[in-house]
Amino acid sequence: MIDPIYTLATFQVLASSLEGDSAQVSAEVTTVAEERTDSRVYDRRVATVRIATDTFSWRLIRDGAAGWKVCGTATGGYDFGHYGNDAKTTWTPRAATWEKVQALVDSLRQGG
Repeated sequence: MIDPIYTLATFQVLASSLEGDSAQVSAEVTTVAEERTDSRVYDRRVATVRIATDTFSWRLIRDGAAGWKVCGTATGGYDFGHYGNDAKTTWTPRAATWEKVQALVDSLRQGG
């Protein structure tokens, strides 16, 4: 389990280079939430809604006829997704939910 984990909204590949049978790719990514383990309460998460843009890089490996796939996490150990659910997540701001985070992702992907 990666901690913290970020909710990915958008990305744009900035550069790539082949390195033997793998590739190194960097991208500018926009995330909309940061989620961590709640250090005070077992089996709970703490999530903060915020829009942030960073640059990350990944190693990719060939995946047969399917093309390329990411191998591991981004540089610095960053990863994307989410583990929690609303019932076990303490939010900042308090009115946030995973549904609202997904709506923010959708809005950013549509250029809103």
